[in-house]
Amino acid sequence: MTSAVQSMTNSAAFGAAWTVPFTSLASDDVEIADGAAAFAADLARVAPDIQGSLGRRLAAALFDQIATGSAAVHEIRARGAALYRTIGREALGPTAAAFVHAAMSGFAGHLIFPQRDADPLFQVAHTLKRLDPGGYPAPATFLHNPPLNRRLWGTADAQAPGPTAGLTEPAVARLLASVGFGSGQPARVIDIGCWGTLIDALLRTRPGERLSACFLFSHMPDRIAGFLNTHAVGVPDGVLEAIADSWEALPKARTRPEPCFVGGQTVVPFAGELVASPFLAAWEQAVVVGMVEAATTFKRHGNRIIRDGRAVEIGDEVRRLADLAAAARAGRPFVGLLPEHTPTWADGAAWRAAWPHGPVAPLGQEGDWP
Repeated sequence: MTSAVQSMTNSAAFGAAWTVPFTSLASDDVEIADGAAAFAADLARVAPDIQGSLGRRLAAALFDQIATGSAAVHEIRARGAALYRTIGREALGPTAAAFVHAAMSGFAGHLIFPQRDADPLFQVAHTLKRLDPGGYPAPATFLHNPPLNRRLWGTADAQAPGPTAGLTEPAVARLLASVGFGSGQPARVIDIGCWGTLIDALLRTRPGERLSACFLFSHMPDRIAGFLNTHAVGVPDGVLEAIADSWEALPKARTRPEPCFVGGQTVVPFAGELVASPFLAAWEQAVVVGMVEAATTFKRHGNRIIRDGRAVEIGDEVRRLADLAAAARAGRPFVGLLPEHTPTWADGAAWRAAWPHGPVAPLGQEGDWP
């Protein structure tokens, strides 16, 4: 993805130059309602939690911004790419840069950014490391983006039903070894969040690992570190959850890379199925370009978020995102924030009560988090 990011950053024909095969729309001229409906259907395939009324509201708000009446697909694609680049740079990217900076600082082990919600965070991490090689102890080769998801580590997923594997399966164990587990080096999972089912599975099956976890948002901030939780004093958890879910709602070109089973053996695909959409690939890349730009600005201003020429505290930035989510609930123009969070896990309260591990590092360590 890095070369694509660089080429898009340097391209004057950003967005319009992308030609993506598509089947969702039958004509090059698209009515707003038709385009929004097609995008909502494609988004539901790549982000199963973003479906139903929430997905339709997101798509309608987006297309209200980028399409007027009947517009050509390539025009909508270019406008959407420009908007998502702005969302990456101005809305979600600054917080992503601050979060990844905090999670990487002072840590010399392997850094795990699970596909796919953490894909933009992975690109932000590479940007920060490239711009400041000595500022982060972990070498660039210790940054990993493996295809980890619930079914792969053995947790049933209502949004992606099917057989599960497990972290002790030989193919899964090889995947974990390829990203540093079992190497004797510490490992840190950096992800959007938010319940820690992967962390639980790793702690249960690999008790000797020096494991830590940093989430953007945590439903259990006293057990797993949550960046938004720490910095958003006074912001309700439901709003923080909507902010975190906004990452899940970002365009993605591929479905989840779910495990499959051949001859009784688990097979771990590195990438999911490419969805034939006229928009997803270009808009996914646009978000990443914007986040890379935000990370560059953050690093070049001494690891600070800058707005209107002034440094902004991360708590104020998170409250700004909360205001943008409130604006989305009020029907204001689409700026990348969901108006509400996706359905909260029904078994979450029981999961929290039964958590057997205590606080997971870096919680409980000297200096705590972040």
